[in-house]
Amino acid sequence: MKQTDRIYCIPGDHFPANFILSAFADANAELPVDTPNIIVVIPDEKGNMPGKFNDAIIDLAPCHAFLLSSSAVYGEEYIDVAEDSPLSPETAIGRTFVQTERDFTSRCAEAGIIATILRLPLLIGTGMTGEMRRRVNAIHRAIYRHIDGVEAHQSVLHARDLPQLITKLKGYHGIYNVSDHTDPTTYEIAEALSARLGAKRIYTVNAKWARITARFADMLGLKDLGTSYLRSVTATRTISTARLSAIIPSWCPTDATSFLQSHSYSPLDP
Repeated sequence: MKQTDRIYCIPGDHFPANFILSAFADANAELPVDTPNIIVVIPDEKGNMPGKFNDAIIDLAPCHAFLLSSSAVYGEEYIDVAEDSPLSPETAIGRTFVQTERDFTSRCAEAGIIATILRLPLLIGTGMTGEMRRRVNAIHRAIYRHIDGVEAHQSVLHARDLPQLITKLKGYHGIYNVSDHTDPTTYEIAEALSARLGAKRIYTVNAKWARITARFADMLGLKDLGTSYLRSVTATRTISTARLSAIIPSWCPTDATSFLQSHSYSPLDP
């Protein structure tokens, strides 16, 4: 039976997406009664399309589908990159997201559904997963280190902003980079995460020592301190949101790092 007037999230098959799903918990209550179906497709952490995507198109008869993709499609390091820049994924996750975007666009075209792809940066939220989860874990275990002299900037977004953004983009197709426009340094991101953990102290090491430690960590199988961690906190990864700002100039996202440091959290917070 066709259902109406809802946003439906289709999470990945092996993805603990609760921190994204919780951001949509109240979204439906705020929708007008004549809002047609919208589906939000959330790939798993590795970029794989949810197995229920095709069934959702048939069962929910949406007018519009959104894919939460990743800026990993642009590679390991990029500065103010735009949506029409060449894709150069350097990781298996990035390559999988590229293929998922293609499959999503193709299937929506076949079904006559408006297709919108949101390329997300580092995503922050209670219960966050992926790269940000690994940083949180390292800070909690007191093994995260700032690296002296590193000024890498990285785009971020708080998951709490996704429902409002999606309702504002209803009817617009295409690909959009999304961030909170602040592009904080990895130092600022780590300090904000630390504040959320009760202001755990993070020590600083020089770059040479960080490289030596990363090599030893690789040999010992300590991923939170290895070369992949080192790349994640020393690479600049910023995306341009000019296309999105041109479409909905009134949208004002949450400053994610400031929110982590100043917000009084409740159990219901996304």
